[in-house]
Amino acid sequence: TILKGTILESLDEMMDWYQVEFNTTDEEGNTTTHKVSYALKNGQSVGDVITYTYEGKDYQATIIKEADVKHSKCKISDSSESKAVYGVFQAWDNDDDTVNDMYVAQVGTFIVRVNSSVTTLNKGDLIQSNGDGTGKVQSDDIIRASTVAKVLSTTKIETYADGSYTVPCSLHC
Repeated sequence: TILKGTILESLDEMMDWYQVEFNTTDEEGNTTTHKVSYALKNGQSVGDVITYTYEGKDYQATIIKEADVKHSKCKISDSSESKAVYGVFQAWDNDDDTVNDMYVAQVGTFIVRVNSSVTTLNKGDLIQSNGDGTGKVQSDDIIRASTVAKVLSTTKIETYADGSYTVPCSLHC
């Protein structure tokens, strides 16, 4: 379980995404190659030929690795003032592909989870990672590589069981 607004760091490793590739033939004999996102099942790997159901019909499909140039893996931030901040957790992608995807807010406005030890928070404060998935107030007002966000309002949107809370911010990840 990741709480909404939790600060995430990027890892130096790209996501592995997979597809199945197969051909369909229409009534006129025209062949179309399809590539459809696919979640590997236990024991499956790239190059395997499987039976894949598409629009109610079974096809022989080959598992391929999808080219991905922008999705790095991430973790809950565990480095105080990390320069590898990726964004803040927004929600799990609950589509039906069974891949453990998430939505990450990175620029624009969203909430940020602030550590319970931060008792004084002012509009305009800059937030950095506290090293535990929450944020802390940055010691100066200079936007840095480690700056996560700027506080837009001190209104507490939600308070969690551990005392951390979320506030509206502009994200600078």
